[in-house]
Amino acid sequence: MIDCPFEADVADLGGLGDGIVRHPDGPVVLAAGVVPGDRLRIEQLTKQRGVLRAGAFQVVAESPQRCAPACAVFDECGGCGLQRWDLERQREWKRAQLARALGLPTAAIALAAVEPRGHRRRTRLHLRMRQDGLGAGFLRSQSDVLVADAACAVLAPELEHLRARAGAVLGPYLDRGELRAVLGRQGVIADLTGRPTGAAVPPAAELAGALGVVGLQLQIGRHADRWGLGEVDLPEVDGPLTVATDAAGFCQASAHGNRALREQVARALDGLAPPSYVQEFYAGSGNFTGMFLQRGASVRAVEADVDAVRRLRRSVAAAGLSDRVEVVCAQAERAALPTQPSEIWLLDPGRQGAPEVCAAAARLQPAGLIYVSCALDKLVRDLGPLRKAGWVVQQAALIDAFVWTVHLESVVTLLPPAGSAGL
Repeated sequence: MIDCPFEADVADLGGLGDGIVRHPDGPVVLAAGVVPGDRLRIEQLTKQRGVLRAGAFQVVAESPQRCAPACAVFDECGGCGLQRWDLERQREWKRAQLARALGLPTAAIALAAVEPRGHRRRTRLHLRMRQDGLGAGFLRSQSDVLVADAACAVLAPELEHLRARAGAVLGPYLDRGELRAVLGRQGVIADLTGRPTGAAVPPAAELAGALGVVGLQLQIGRHADRWGLGEVDLPEVDGPLTVATDAAGFCQASAHGNRALREQVARALDGLAPPSYVQEFYAGSGNFTGMFLQRGASVRAVEADVDAVRRLRRSVAAAGLSDRVEVVCAQAERAALPTQPSEIWLLDPGRQGAPEVCAAAARLQPAGLIYVSCALDKLVRDLGPLRKAGWVVQQAALIDAFVWTVHLESVVTLLPPAGSAGL
């Protein structure tokens, strides 16, 4: 039996952002919504999946690392959970996490930071009818209810403008729905789905003009229409290929963050012998593909998403580079080929990671491997067999692309055991 109440200091945050507190008798307790250095009085404990959590507590002394949240609805919204914590401390915490995961000193981890305000260029807005009309925004934590109507601190101004006017424009025609949008070189495009009110829905061109977007695809009940651009280009990709995305598709959450990722991949390439050939797994629409072409390599780009493959093939053909790029529509884990001399691999998987591709790398021994990761736990899992087989981390970088959250991006370069490349 563990006694309550008790007081204790928050020593650190765990990987999911919960504060780590130690009971005077020894057990570790997790507390949500606190920062390191807070002193808590914990009144009640709960146990969830074998983990002790502070069910009821109060902060009796605030940490000097605390700061005022940037967002007016921080206490309601389910996003940006670290806004109470000093931003530089957050970044050093993430840097230390990556360093521990890779067994490196923190100073060995390069850091690229994204300015938090107005950085997100894609969003999914929830549409819900309220007493004052249709609202557009984000949901309360673990709820289907919209937070109060307030400007979002992280949305790009163009997307915040869309959020602010969406309710008034769409309210007559639907009472519930979803609006996905992305900002690219040409402007904002959007994808709208929803449940109709029964009023006649205007043409997509009319709604797009009222929303201020350059392209709109909509499905309201049985009514479907589209107008304008269906894709926009990512402005930070500087050739020889263009990289396009649609409103409901995937691209990096911010142009600044993706630019930093690309810079770190370029840095990784600088640390390797110039490749003659690259196998690129989870290639998407070619976010990194053109970087290899600029360095004189030929590329085998593997991607399972049919729409992304179509975009990449179109871009390669438009650039006249079909003789140097093979685009393969396949699951990455089943697509690795035996390596050629001076070949490198690049992996950019989603949160599921790439265990099979890493296992293939351990077996086929490319001259180097660059792993772009958005999930630290999967990165650790996937690199385990490689490191056990003698692969070494040459360099690593943290990109704080998901500011005010526990998420991070990383770029890790590994080299095979000496003398084994291409075996």
